[in-house]
Amino acid sequence: MISYLNTIRMQMASSMLRNTLLPTTEIMSKVGIVDDAHFIRSFRKYASCTPAEFRNQHCWMMKG
Repeated sequence: MISYLNTIRMQMASSMLRNTLLPTTEIMSKVGIVDDAHFIRSFRKYASCTPAEFRNQHCWMMKG
């Protein structure tokens, strides 16, 4: 159950990183994670990169 919830949270976070310019701290709170180190660790496990790296690679709004 918890791993399923974490997967859903990471899917939501990756979608927001890809499609918005919201600060990572705001995305973190929207998906229900308080600790930034925990969020970065969980996201790296999910996507094999940090949230910042993911946004740099995948956010269409940052591509000029």
